Amino acid sequence: MNTKLLQQTSIIMIILIVSLPIVAAQSLNVVKIVGQDNVDGYLRSRDSVTIEVLANIPQETTIDRTQVWLILGQTRAPFDDCTQQGNSTNYKCTLTAPNFQAFQKLTFTIELQTDAGDIVGSQTRTVIVDALSPAIKDFGIEPELSGGDITLTYITEDYGLQQGSLTDCAGIKEIKVISEGQTILSDTAPPGTCSKDNNVPHTITQEGEHDLCITAADHVNHTAIPQCVTVTIDRTPPEITDLAIVDANNFEITHVKSGQERTAAVQVIIEDTGEVESTTVRANLAQLNPDLANELPPDLSQQDLFIWENINVFAVTPCTVTITAEDVLGNRKQQLLNCNIGEDDTPPTVTGLQSQQTRSNIPLYSLNSDLVVVFEDKDNNNAQGIGLQRTQAFLDLRTLGLGEFVQAERCDFVSNKWECFWTLNPPARIAEGEYTIKAVRGTADDLDNVLPQEVPLTLIYDNTPPTNISLVNFTALTGQETYGLPEGQEVAVRGARVKYTMRALGAIDATANFSAIGGSEDVAGNCFEDNEGYLACDFEEDVELSGPYFAPITFTFSDDAGNKAVHQTELEIFDIQEEIPAYWNENPEITCSPSIISRRTASVVAPLVTCKIALRTPHPNVETLSIQAPTVDECVGGELDLNNIRMINTAPGSKNPYFFINLERKNYYQDQINITCPINIYSVKRTSTGGDQFHIASPNAQTINVHLQIPFYDAPLKDIYEQRQDDIKDAIDRDFATQEWLGDLNQILHYGELLCQANAMITGILNAFYLMTVAFKGMPPPTDYATEPIGTSFCTIEETVFESYIGTIKPYLDQFCKVANCAASASEFTEVPTGIGDMAAWCSSWAEGLQDANLVTEGGFDLGGMAQESGLQAINVKDSLIWSTVCLCLPGIIKNLEELRQVSCFKAVCLNDYVRGYDYVADNPTEPVRPEFCDEMESYLTCTYIIGELFAAIPFWGIFEQLVDLIMDLIADPFSVLPLAVGVYCYTQCPIPDTPAVIACASFKLLSVTLEAAYTVARMSEEKDLLKVPNNARYCERLSDIESEIKEGKGTEGLT
Repeated sequence: MNTKLLQQTSIIMIILIVSLPIVAAQSLNVVKIVGQDNVDGYLRSRDSVTIEVLANIPQETTIDRTQVWLILGQTRAPFDDCTQQGNSTNYKCTLTAPNFQAFQKLTFTIELQTDAGDIVGSQTRTVIVDALSPAIKDFGIEPELSGGDITLTYITEDYGLQQGSLTDCAGIKEIKVISEGQTILSDTAPPGTCSKDNNVPHTITQEGEHDLCITAADHVNHTAIPQCVTVTIDRTPPEITDLAIVDANNFEITHVKSGQERTAAVQVIIEDTGEVESTTVRANLAQLNPDLANELPPDLSQQDLFIWENINVFAVTPCTVTITAEDVLGNRKQQLLNCNIGEDDTPPTVTGLQSQQTRSNIPLYSLNSDLVVVFEDKDNNNAQGIGLQRTQAFLDLRTLGLGEFVQAERCDFVSNKWECFWTLNPPARIAEGEYTIKAVRGTADDLDNVLPQEVPLTLIYDNTPPTNISLVNFTALTGQETYGLPEGQEVAVRGARVKYTMRALGAIDATANFSAIGGSEDVAGNCFEDNEGYLACDFEEDVELSGPYFAPITFTFSDDAGNKAVHQTELEIFDIQEEIPAYWNENPEITCSPSIISRRTASVVAPLVTCKIALRTPHPNVETLSIQAPTVDECVGGELDLNNIRMINTAPGSKNPYFFINLERKNYYQDQINITCPINIYSVKRTSTGGDQFHIASPNAQTINVHLQIPFYDAPLKDIYEQRQDDIKDAIDRDFATQEWLGDLNQILHYGELLCQANAMITGILNAFYLMTVAFKGMPPPTDYATEPIGTSFCTIEETVFESYIGTIKPYLDQFCKVANCAASASEFTEVPTGIGDMAAWCSSWAEGLQDANLVTEGGFDLGGMAQESGLQAINVKDSLIWSTVCLCLPGIIKNLEELRQVSCFKAVCLNDYVRGYDYVADNPTEPVRPEFCDEMESYLTCTYIIGELFAAIPFWGIFEQLVDLIMDLIADPFSVLPLAVGVYCYTQCPIPDTPAVIACASFKLLSVTLEAAYTVARMSEEKDLLKVPNNARYCERLSDIESEIKEGKGTEGLT
């Protein structure tokens, strides 16, 4: 049994020995656990982690990612992938965590499993998490002032998760010392080194101050806050300069009086990069005073100033002073300094006044200006003297209301001369003008060399500043930024450019202070003299600051004397509101005039409509800045009707702009026009801050659509004219207008009138020839008148010529003319039937009675005879339809009925020629006659005829009318009374035997008859249409032509 047990044990041991190489071949090796800084075993608190392992299982040909696991506490995660390494059985497996976060030290376990899930390998790793930066605990340089060799001392520490803890850190990676951008020292350490210190010698060769800065970084690249120390490298000895020999008042001694000495203090400046060792400073002053020791230490030292006191000096030219000094580093310097002390026994001299302005070549000064007197001071060698540092210069200013011995306030050495200053401030009682002041004795240089005599100086004093400063114009122009504000309406906002135009009287230049808006304090104006003698200046500056606030702007005007006048104004700087406002109601109240348009008028004249746009807003603190008018193209709805649109009353603050709308001139058939036009409103809003009101401007306009309704009434003129054809036909068909036989009879009467005119012309010619024969050849008068005086024959020659020479023809012509003119009487002849051309008995009896009446005045004036001789008749029967009818005068009846027919024809002619005859087109500038014109003219002509007939029916109205015409002629032409007066006079003289008066009257009669005959011939020869239609028949003649045109088809032309 023991033997059997031994055999079994042996078999087991053999199996174990055989399988041992297989187990030993299985492996798991963690290659690295790194973050983004690639330092194995060290991570940041927030990092991107990569874990890499090598795995090998000989009995398995592949290893996938699910066979390698990361275990952290209770968390298990497979690796991301496993990749075979060449043809071996080794696999590289990786796991990445890009968003890793941890705030403690971590311990990982990594397991390798077979396909069956058996664990065949395991490793555990600890990872340090570093969340803190390193710190520079100490950094020093010895010495800080050096000739070049220094020692750098530093202590640095690194912390992981707890400040001050020197365990579990990533460790100091590198320490750097940097100077002028160059690394002069680098010290490194391995990971995990939480503290590092060192003392490092270093040499700097360049002189001057050097800033040395130290910094440190750990292995996860956290960086320490740098620390810097300044070191000074000094290899240069001290600088010894600025030798000065001064008196007790610290005035420089450059001169002494001849044979005298002065007590002085010798001063020098000794400077060094580091520090001067004061115990090494020595001075050799033997040339100033031979009695002094060669090496004298200073009596006082104040920083870089070293002083040797109570040194008695003499005149010596030239001289030298030797100064020796060392700095604390042992850099030594010996310096020779030149000096010069001359002899000066000469007083100063006055060269004159100095001023910035002159008037008539005389120095000009204003109130509170600097009065400057220029002195020249020479020494005994005519070189620069001691000078006037002690300001011992005095003026007598009593002429200006000031003191008798006024000392200068200061004296400056400028361009080898001394300028001494007094503030000129006379009392108010001192008037402007020219004054003389004096430089008085007592004026002396610093060695008390006194001015030998007073020196008068002339000046002009002007204390009146410019006056009448006023603002002429202000504009805010588009500057660096426009903000979209409308052109010409910019306000003062940041980026705008403001422009002021100011003017003043009596100024020569001006400046402005724009510092309150971010501009310059002294902006010179662009000035010119205007036509009123004022100085006008333009100032421009950009607004650099944002509102809202009120900026004070100051303008200073100066005259030629330097008097200044200041004017200040406030400029409101607006704030800007960028968003589009909605302050104004979208439906403003609109009122238009005219409220309705006549279509008839619009056909002739282009309508003009004025509309008031009443803008409304519920915001009481909002105002308009600008209102922009629309263009015709922007308006919708009246594209074919709208000709032009413009807008007024758009200034800032306006809430009632007005549209002026021009429509096209044409025929309108719609009831109304609906037009919508946009207007852009730029607004400002008032706001209060601290009791002050400011404005906020909006660069964006609010657009409001204005809806306009323009209604029409009545009919277009074109349609009215198209209706006139029917009116013309109605006028043609009127009963009275168709009585053409009246025209024919009137034509016959017209020819009879022409025959009568020829009779009168022949009679006038024969009369003229006869009178000339009697007057110039002595022809005796006719036998029938032989018993009368020659003068009587001349006076009545008009009635006797035809009885002598044409006894057979003229009676018939006269009788015919009387019939034609309704002037014959029944008593004259019986051959003509009553009622054709003669007057009825009741019409002729009163006329004959007037002619036969014995109406002789006390002076012998026969009214009835004059009426007969002159042809004056109270009533022309033929001219009146009423009297022609009453007196049975057929020619008069025909003539007046024809006139009524012509009035009836006139309307048809007017409608055809003056209304329809115009081709009416809307864009034709020629305007036709209104149709109403014809109706009105017909009514007027009819009324005139009827009223004329009523007056013609009144007895003796003709006499009154002739008298009135005579008086009117006399008023219009006073000389026209001469022929009448001569006629009346000659009429009274004709019955008297031959006298000079009768001969004169006969001569006048001869001249009158001759001229009348010539006029009659000329008039008959000028009449071109004697045999055509009489003038009073022209309308009906035209009507006949119109009827012919209508029949020929031309009657509708011109009607559109």
